[in-house]
Amino acid sequence: MSKAQILAIDDDVTWLGQIPIILEEEAVIVPASTVDEGVRLLSQHYFDTIILDLNFDGDERTGSAIFGQIKAVANGASIIVISGETDHRRLIEVFNAG
Repeated sequence: MSKAQILAIDDDVTWLGQIPIILEEEAVIVPASTVDEGVRLLSQHYFDTIILDLNFDGDERTGSAIFGQIKAVANGASIIVISGETDHRRLIEVFNAG
């Protein structure tokens, strides 16, 4: 059985380095430190799952805009949202977006 292909999109490079260690036996992890890099990777490869942060330093897009952009090119992949967001309204907005 082949390992699941997971794209991890987060600007926290420390966290991106830890995800493969945590999941190395279950999946192949491909890291992306920007939303645009994640979109590029999604256009080039199929992923079973996407782990997506919603807050990127220096990126003016909202969490829901980032989620929408990734969802539009996810090719049916499951998206797991992770976030340090504390504003419950923004989280509900993303949750309602799918």
